[in-house]
Amino acid sequence: MGPLCEGELSLSQLILILGIIGLFCLYFLFKRKEPKQEKASVEMIKCLTCGVNIPKSEAVGSKEGWFCSEEHRS
Repeated sequence: MGPLCEGELSLSQLILILGIIGLFCLYFLFKRKEPKQEKASVEMIKCLTCGVNIPKSEAVGSKEGWFCSEEHRS
């Protein structure tokens, strides 16, 4: 093995080029991903009996207010 001929790449140059190409691929791979959509916020209600916060859709309502269950409403 003699010295490198003009036009040949050394191993370190090849690794450097492949590393740069890899970084570009990673950059474009992560850039293309769509941003995560945030979950829609849910209105939370505090139970008047125990103080637990639950989604309004799961709460039990009455004239007095909101409760986490029928047991706490009575």
